[in-house]
Amino acid sequence: MDWKGMYAWVKCKNSFGGDPSKITEAIKGRDASANANSCAATQVVLGTVISPGKENRAIQSGKDGNYVPIDVAEKISALLDKGNVIYLEVKPNHHFTVIPLSDKEVSILQGFQSAYNLAEWINATDGGVMRKSSFLPHLATLLSSNKDNAKTSAKALFAFPGVEGPIEAWVDTAWSRYGAVKIAAIGYTEV
Repeated sequence: MDWKGMYAWVKCKNSFGGDPSKITEAIKGRDASANANSCAATQVVLGTVISPGKENRAIQSGKDGNYVPIDVAEKISALLDKGNVIYLEVKPNHHFTVIPLSDKEVSILQGFQSAYNLAEWINATDGGVMRKSSFLPHLATLLSSNKDNAKTSAKALFAFPGVEGPIEAWVDTAWSRYGAVKIAAIGYTEV
């Protein structure tokens, strides 16, 4: 059991779970014009709750900073094993946070522009909990060169019943702009 990760998860769940107005207040408190479903604004607020005042470090992967899918999964796995919270940005424009709960489970925390906010995600997915053995392959497949497989993984990582359409449309946008879903940034911090 990663007690620091579990503590961070419980802290987030207790801070925001079940009450969308708390998320809206926290996001609007940072930027009055921000959308409460904004994944980027959600990630910023989560960072202030999870590890206030701690430095967020960046990692890169592959030649010239281009991220290689299997390399990304391996690097993230190693960081999670050390109890780090991971902050990811994938193109086009989606941000999500991954908290290690144990050596077998992680929690994915996110909002998704035009689909749901953090409280809705937490409530629909029981806190965003996913087996690490499922999360890492889905992350690698999300970044793969097969669009249908990327859609399946995107839905596993980012959707719950009723919001699959916006997630599939997001993958279509990624493919039309970049030829695949791409990693834009990876950061991590200690809890």
